Amino acid sequence: MRSAWLLGDKVLDHDFCDMLIDSFLDHALSTYMFSTAELFRLYKVCATDVPVRQFLIDVHVYAAVPEWYDDGGEVLSEEVYRNITAALTARKGMQSNMENAPWLVDPCRYHWHKKEGGTCYKDKAHWTENNK
Repeated sequence: MRSAWLLGDKVLDHDFCDMLIDSFLDHALSTYMFSTAELFRLYKVCATDVPVRQFLIDVHVYAAVPEWYDDGGEVLSEEVYRNITAALTARKGMQSNMENAPWLVDPCRYHWHKKEGGTCYKDKAHWTENNK
């Protein structure tokens, strides 16, 4: 996913990047598995203002299990831990679990169009006509 994302980002095809995020999310929800290693690799190569970075933080806040931190896998950066801690602190006293995860409420939260004020690729004519 990281290589595909970098290609879409390089050619400024934000619809393609948004589709990748949706595909990743659909796969994660259908298999009940989040590839945090893949998300972390993507996080490391994205600029700080890229919406998909919030997805990694949200996955850790809403879907993390202790094994993610015990398996000796890839170590998250200090910046990621700071952002996760800030997100957890902001939710202090609120329930953070899969039932109230932001991606279930608004998956476009991680899309470029949400940041830039455009239209989601799903609502554009070429997407709608080709995917009926």
